[in-house]
Amino acid sequence: MGTKAQLIRELAADDLGTLAVLEQECFADAWNLSMLESETGNQFATYLVLQVEDKVVGYAGVWLVAGEAEIHRVAVAEKFRGLGYGKLLTESLVKQCFAQGATQVSLEVREDNVPALKTYLSVGFQKVGVRKNYYGQGKNAIIMRNA
Repeated sequence: MGTKAQLIRELAADDLGTLAVLEQECFADAWNLSMLESETGNQFATYLVLQVEDKVVGYAGVWLVAGEAEIHRVAVAEKFRGLGYGKLLTESLVKQCFAQGATQVSLEVREDNVPALKTYLSVGFQKVGVRKNYYGQGKNAIIMRNA
């Protein structure tokens, strides 16, 4: 884990610009600012941000509906990867889901995203299936669940 001061907190409206930048850096299917703004009004969505020394460097989001939680995003700025921050965000989000009544937490991850797969396995997720071509031709998703 990084040695710098860190804080995980709920998303605030003034974080959205930073999240839009992280989206562009982290995802081929990046959400734009308008999409992120719509998530803040979603009663089923919870987003946590990770601050390192007062700078938002990552975030994670989940939808919780009828006891089932599905993680939609986990992102960490490139220069902060490999320091355990993705694991910290994921663990925090999963704990919050169960505290809010989730009976299970699931997610999809690209099968070639080895760092993310290792992170999810390390926090108790298990591979439960595959979605063929979920991310495009020949780009499968691994379905994972933590119950």
